[in-house]
Amino acid sequence: MELELTGTYPIILSGTESGELSVTRDGLYWVFDAKCDPQPELVRLSVFGESGEGYLGVMEPCGDRLVLTKRLSRAALSGFPSTITHAGKCGEASSSSETVSPPAADSPEIECDNFPPDETKPPSKESCIPPALNWLPCPCPCSLFTGLPEKSAFGAVRGARFAEYDGYYYLAVPMEEAAALPYGLIPFLYQTKISNETFFICLIKNGKAMRSLA
Repeated sequence: MELELTGTYPIILSGTESGELSVTRDGLYWVFDAKCDPQPELVRLSVFGESGEGYLGVMEPCGDRLVLTKRLSRAALSGFPSTITHAGKCGEASSSSETVSPPAADSPEIECDNFPPDETKPPSKESCIPPALNWLPCPCPCSLFTGLPEKSAFGAVRGARFAEYDGYYYLAVPMEEAAALPYGLIPFLYQTKISNETFFICLIKNGKAMRSLA
């Protein structure tokens, strides 16, 4: 399915239009550029559409505005809505004019993609999303990786979960912890709910993170 994301959308915070999000194409990437009025609390920004929610990150102060810029590949947009209605605080799907249903807890919408290429061919879509996973605490997620950058970055991650299925490790990272990781280091392929908490999922084989689902 071709994504239809380009355009300018309102940022709705506490039921009020407080800024705007511009989405443009730059080759194989989509660029999300958000600006809004200052807020009394931290703003974790998501986009919303009829098919669910996609998390962008934490907005930061710049002058008299809050700003956030993200440059995402198609693979990084797995789980995002195919069209956008507005942006707002993560988990708050309601805008001033409509209500958008969040994605089902254990049924994330997946867009399979082959970009960027990886030397390790990932499994089929069916094996990527098993019907059920036995999530266990993962106190040392860095141990699942062989690369030094990943080991270093994940050494400070707390609250992660992991599951093993069909020879692959599924690593679930809490949303706030995922947002703090170096941008682009880990290809999170989709997001899901575990015990009503949002986690970002990456798939690991032989110590390497898969960069696509098919």
